[in-house]
Amino acid sequence: RKFVKDFLLVAGISLGILGLFNIVVDPYRTFDLVNSPALDACKSSRGGRIAKAEQLRRGPWDGVILGNSRVDAGMDPANPAWGGKRVFNCGLTGLNFIEEAKVFEFLETVTHPKTVVLCMDFFHFQDGAGVAEEFNFSRFNFDRGATAHYLDALWGITPTWHSILTLHNYFGNKSRDYSELGLRLRPMAAPGECGRKAFEGYVAHAAETWRRQGPWSNNIRCMQQFEHTLRLAARHHTKVIVLMLPVHALDLEMI
Repeated sequence: RKFVKDFLLVAGISLGILGLFNIVVDPYRTFDLVNSPALDACKSSRGGRIAKAEQLRRGPWDGVILGNSRVDAGMDPANPAWGGKRVFNCGLTGLNFIEEAKVFEFLETVTHPKTVVLCMDFFHFQDGAGVAEEFNFSRFNFDRGATAHYLDALWGITPTWHSILTLHNYFGNKSRDYSELGLRLRPMAAPGECGRKAFEGYVAHAAETWRRQGPWSNNIRCMQQFEHTLRLAARHHTKVIVLMLPVHALDLEMI
């Protein structure tokens, strides 16, 4: 009996310390109780789906730029062209339109921006594509309740790892990966992967990948989702600007 009591006591204290640790570091800003710009700057995790969903729901945002990694690393929400409006970069790596439509619905339901810049590329519409695994653990997933989000943020393995990584970056004086408005600052190209030779190799690999995949057509589900997205925007009087981004930030870095 004493062993059980001691075990429960130690387990309770350990869980309490772990929960407090994740609340203070708060890698995704789930709790947003500790205001530390220096610590926030060291959060590599704030470029992911979980963190960006948390930032979006805290608003208010005049505009949101929504798209894949072309947006994440290529469109600056702090650019003077926005006219001083509060704009957030919701660029998400590997985003396809199936997932983008779900994120747009989150924006219309939770964030209510006045303008959404909906960014796509030529390979965006794929009916067979699914959502990223991280999407299911983010606020973008309406099927997951708030309690599950908070419990995972307190004691989950991945949030704890990101808390440890944040402190490692903080004490190691690592430069920022993302701005406070969601723009990726860290170069996408790895060291030594720049220049003409690297770029030509990158293009050749991409061309071979597209050749094997073949042309995409008859993606009816995506087009239906696109129609639903535009109707949803019209219903909420949200201005939608649709952009096709033919060039990736990585291409520009490698040239």
